[in-house]
Amino acid sequence: MLGRVSAKYYLKDESGSNAVEAAFCLPIVLLLIFACFQYGLFFQNASEVNHKFDQVAREVVLLENPSQSEIENLIGSFYPSDSNDVTYNVSMVEKYDQNFADISVNYAYTVALPFDKEYEMKTSYQNLVMLTTEFE
Repeated sequence: MLGRVSAKYYLKDESGSNAVEAAFCLPIVLLLIFACFQYGLFFQNASEVNHKFDQVAREVVLLENPSQSEIENLIGSFYPSDSNDVTYNVSMVEKYDQNFADISVNYAYTVALPFDKEYEMKTSYQNLVMLTTEFE
């Protein structure tokens, strides 16, 4: 009889249940906070890359008939080539009887999770800049 009373006592006792719930929920909450922080860093860096290449497009408009190598040198002055996360491509295009520089930029951000593989988030931007302008 004493064994039955003690078993009922322990089955009704709920002390420590909050610790068990926290042990299950805490890793999930921490993972969500980490994911939000990493996405924020990706968004900030991608926005910075987009802003720099918009500045490049503005500078290209000011040049008089620049060549492809001049545009690539201008991009190199705005964004150093030692970073592996940004790749760009410049091509000269003729559309609507005008010359354009098609500047495309790819940005990749790598997230290294502990005890897991690396994940890569990517985005790309494209600017089409008119090179020859004649004012009347």
